[in-house]
Amino acid sequence: MKTESKLPSGTLASDGSPTTPSRRDFARATLGGAVGLVMLGGCLAEEEAPGALTDDLASDPTVGEEEAWANAVCTPQPPTPQCVKSLTNPLGPYYKANAPNRSDLRPAGAPGQVLLISGVVLASDCVTQLADAGFEVWQADANAKYDMATYKFRAALKTDACGRYAFTTVMPGHYLNGSQYRPSHIHIRVKHPQGKTLVTQIYFQGDPYNAIDPFFKSSLMIALTPDTVGGQAVKKGAFNVILGAV
Repeated sequence: MKTESKLPSGTLASDGSPTTPSRRDFARATLGGAVGLVMLGGCLAEEEAPGALTDDLASDPTVGEEEAWANAVCTPQPPTPQCVKSLTNPLGPYYKANAPNRSDLRPAGAPGQVLLISGVVLASDCVTQLADAGFEVWQADANAKYDMATYKFRAALKTDACGRYAFTTVMPGHYLNGSQYRPSHIHIRVKHPQGKTLVTQIYFQGDPYNAIDPFFKSSLMIALTPDTVGGQAVKKGAFNVILGAV
C-alpha cells in the first residue's frame, strides 16, 4: 500500500472529523516554514518522492513565499560535535504490526490536545537525510488507552525526499505502570537500509512523571510550542532521528 501524500490534519470539521490544512498552514505551523526546514536538517525539497508527506507547494496559489521550498534542493548540513545517535527505548507490550499508511493518527472526533510532530531522519553521520525511511508510530489516546482491537492512534508512513516526516495526533494520557504512572509518550520505530532499526519513545518537556519513569531519557524529550492552525489551538514539536551505523 502506498503511503498517503496528504498533509497531516491540524483542524476539525464541525462534525468533529479531521480535516486537512492548507499547504501554507503546514509549512508555517508544522515545520515552521522555509527557515524551520533549514533548522531541521537543512533540507529543502526539490521535488517530492513517491509516498512523500508533502504536496508540491508551487502548485498552490496561496503559498506565496513558501514557493522557495518547491524550487530549492536538499542541501546537507556540516556535522557537529554533538552528533550522537538516537537512544533506544523499549518496544513495549502494545506494538501492533501492519498499521495503516497515514499521517494523522486520530480517529474522527477524538478528544485531546492536538499535536503536530515533525522532524528529519538522518544517517549516523548526522548529515545524510534518509529518504523513504519506514516510520511507525503508536500511542495511547488522551484517556490513556491503547487500542489493540483496531488501529486507532497507530500509523505507518515514510520520510520524503529530504528525510522529513510529520504526523498529527493528540497528547497521550498517563497510565499506570505497576504502582506509578508513565509520562506521556509516543512510540516510534524507524527503519532504513543505511542505518540500524531504531525503536524508541518521544517524551515531552514538563511532564510531571518524567523524573520517576524508569525508561525516560532526557535526550528523547522535546519541547512543545503553542500555535494556531485553521483557528484551532495546537502544539508543535520537533524530534530528529539519527540512526546508528549498520
